[in-house]
Amino acid sequence: MKKVTIVITFILIAALINSQLLSAQGNVSARIEPKILTSKPGEEVEITLYVYNRGNSKIEVTGIRLYVTSETLFYLPIRAYLGEYKIPFDEPVEVDPGQEKPIKKIIEIPNIPLAGNFDIRVLVETTGGNAETELKVNLGYTVVSVGTLILLLLVTIGILYGIFLYVKGKVSKEGRFRRKLSRIDALLEERYRVTELRRKLDKRRSEGKIGEVEYQKLKEEYESNLSRIQTELERFIPELEKEVTTLKEEINRLKEEVRVIKARMEVGELSKGAGKSQLKEREKLLKKLEKRLSEAEHRLERLKGK
Repeated sequence: MKKVTIVITFILIAALINSQLLSAQGNVSARIEPKILTSKPGEEVEITLYVYNRGNSKIEVTGIRLYVTSETLFYLPIRAYLGEYKIPFDEPVEVDPGQEKPIKKIIEIPNIPLAGNFDIRVLVETTGGNAETELKVNLGYTVVSVGTLILLLLVTIGILYGIFLYVKGKVSKEGRFRRKLSRIDALLEERYRVTELRRKLDKRRSEGKIGEVEYQKLKEEYESNLSRIQTELERFIPELEKEVTTLKEEINRLKEEVRVIKARMEVGELSKGAGKSQLKEREKLLKKLEKRLSEAEHRLERLKGK
């Protein structure tokens, strides 16, 4: 019985302490005037903070914290959390029990390099618990915010340009050439597979493992597929022949340019450094074209069955 009494006593004490803590946290309320401000980042403005002490003992207001969230940025509907700003008081301000005390303060608007509308949650810190209120701030354009806007626009343009170059690369001459070779390779692989099936069909038929009806059905199917594949492959032949001719002409032109550059270097028209730089550029392009030519000729030979 004694143990039960001790346990109940501890529970009652804990509940009392918890009740007092909750009461302390709910004993302070606050409001701010004006509720809406129009200002510029870093500008000092005067506000009046009304702190109401609902408790039974004196409290001290020690400072405020501002939690800034954008409602619009550069007047576009963009909501983003922009950080916390602490504003401590030089000296605590006392508020007696049952009293609402106005506290006039000069505060500096958070130096955010942006323009737009902002929701600010104001946390009032006191020795009797914290209280919250809200403030709306409209920040106009400044030199810094205009610079930030220009920077953001440049970054956005850069990203869009990068996407444009990527997409352009996909439809460039090199991109089209690569897709063409990829399609040819896929068709050649399919042609080989169907040809092998056709060969095995004839072999199994000669061994008596496949009946005449099944043989004719599969033979017709395979031959139809081979005809379709061959028709599509043959459409690539004129394109590859034109590609080969064009590449050979470009390669010959580049080789002539290389010879001329070397001649200019020999007679001293071009310095060694400038000449080497031009040669390196041409030779790099030459290797690229020669590789493309080799690939085109190889596919052309396979298409023609050589």
